[in-house]
Amino acid sequence: MLHTGAGGDSRMWRDGGYVDGLPGFQVILFDHRGHGESSAPDDPAAYTVAHHVADVVALAKHLGLARFAFWGYSAGARVGYQLAAAEPARVAAVVGHGTVDGENDDPSEWLDDAARVRAQGLDAILGDEPMPSWLSNNLRATDPEVVARGLECFAGWSPWPLFPKIAAPTLIVAGQLEDQGCADAAARIPWGRAVILPGLDHLGAFARSDAVLPHARAFLEEARE
Repeated sequence: MLHTGAGGDSRMWRDGGYVDGLPGFQVILFDHRGHGESSAPDDPAAYTVAHHVADVVALAKHLGLARFAFWGYSAGARVGYQLAAAEPARVAAVVGHGTVDGENDDPSEWLDDAARVRAQGLDAILGDEPMPSWLSNNLRATDPEVVARGLECFAGWSPWPLFPKIAAPTLIVAGQLEDQGCADAAARIPWGRAVILPGLDHLGAFARSDAVLPHARAFLEEARE
């Protein structure tokens, strides 16, 4: 099951080559709440990590999936950590795609980013990282209010207390230019490992599926044996 982050929708995975790059796997794409073709709740408080986890579990039940691997990009990786800690019987493996904030980072920075998105749109947090047009167009198609609400849910939330509770094999993959604490985070997870991609930033580490897929495919093959 593939989950995007604060911006973008499920088309990212097809356009980026991830679906075609996972032959032999049943790949499940969905637009999480407020993204793509999914509805956006009016309540600003309805975008917490717990809500996103509940949506994933509801989808798995609807599809009759007793157990599955979860691959989350950016904020979607954070959903994956919460999911794996809360639903160990369901989660066979986790790919956390994107850096892990430092353990002592100030979580209120998420509120600052949310305010900037509301005032300036998604470009306020995209910065000047180079990215292909398919990714740029997809990210910018997300409602800035939905992005802001998603960012706000992480203020006061940290994945670090969850890492020791994750029983599933976990691969954290991130670009060298975004890496903050991936190796330390992976070391806290009983079956965790980290792969750092040289010369890539946060968006580049998604756009370059050719660099990501060899690591992720091998990991997922190993996890399902």
